[in-house]
Amino acid sequence: MHEGTGTRQLPGPVDEFKAELRALTAGLDAGQGWYAVFRRRDPRGVAACLDGVEVPPWDVVESLLQDVAAQRGQDVAARHRARLHRCYRPCVRLVDAEVHGPRGVWERLHEMRRVRESARLLVARLTEQQAQRGRSPGGADSLDVELAWARDDFARATARCRELQQRLAALSGDAGAQTGADAGAQTGAQAGAQTNAETGADATTPAGTVSAPARVPAPTPAHDTPAPRAESRRAPDVTRAPRRIGGSRNPLVYQDADPPAAT
Repeated sequence: MHEGTGTRQLPGPVDEFKAELRALTAGLDAGQGWYAVFRRRDPRGVAACLDGVEVPPWDVVESLLQDVAAQRGQDVAARHRARLHRCYRPCVRLVDAEVHGPRGVWERLHEMRRVRESARLLVARLTEQQAQRGRSPGGADSLDVELAWARDDFARATARCRELQQRLAALSGDAGAQTGADAGAQTGAQAGAQTNAETGADATTPAGTVSAPARVPAPTPAHDTPAPRAESRRAPDVTRAPRRIGGSRNPLVYQDADPPAAT
């Protein structure tokens, strides 16, 4: 279930956020950075967000802001972030109240918890394989790539679960609840710490600001993207991006949307 036509009919905050998101992406190189990765992994999700049909999770917004900082400078990124942060919360509140309702948000949270658990199990399996295989020729680099992407999936799913929990609490009338960008900003570091603790990663970057690799491993038939590494702020090389149905294990938008067709 997309937010769909109901979202398009909503006034004010949704249109404002859509305009700000379009302004951000208009200044980006579509072939570089996280924007290119998102376009490659979940093209329908990108289009839905830019059309105002979907509201992206805040971790996605933060990744796009990283692209702005890398390509246009920190000052430009800071201005975009301030505008997006200002309109994100009222946008999410309106969409949750008028389109999803408590049940819709809960269903998204339930699905994202499933995604998070799948990613956690994958990280555990790949970590064990990595320990067993070590640095054998032809195996370690591709395994490092898969493991780093799995950790990225887990970190993003963790951040999205917490954001959705805050959104659900806000719908339930919890006066202390935060929503949207506030929840995402507050829980990003927590998601990163939980990722490290549960997956064995040594990264300290928040899930909402996942960074791309410092080193690009040699591509393999199964993987044509570098692993995102938290110790680096460099953008990923889109020519090596994984192509998986649904945009890897974490599409750009929440997982009640239909997955994009396989390519």
